[in-house]
Amino acid sequence: MNKTRRVFARTWIAAAAAVLAMLLASVMLSCGSVKTREGGTPNIAQLELVGEKSSSVQVSIDGGDFFTAQVNDMDNNKHKHQYSIPSGSHEIVVRRGGEVLVSKTIYSSAGEVKVVVLP
Repeated sequence: MNKTRRVFARTWIAAAAAVLAMLLASVMLSCGSVKTREGGTPNIAQLELVGEKSSSVQVSIDGGDFFTAQVNDMDNNKHKHQYSIPSGSHEIVVRRGGEVLVSKTIYSSAGEVKVVVLP
């Protein structure tokens, strides 16, 4: 009977050691790092107005109040003016001196620069 107890004890110790080794291995394997990258502003696009020459215009987005915006010269890539807009579909109205230059729907994706060419 004493021999049976010793065999049982050894078996129990071996089983406990195996379970402990599996737990330790699973903990060590799960301790890896997760690499993520975040940046930018989600759901924001840029609106850029381009024309023959630099000038100022009035812009309304989705029927909101008009604001003054700068038109970028087609031939000059320096000092571009861009305006943040939510991504999605928008009604844009651009006017100069009371005359409507552009009235259209634009579609923009997050991170996109939407260029509107003015006549």
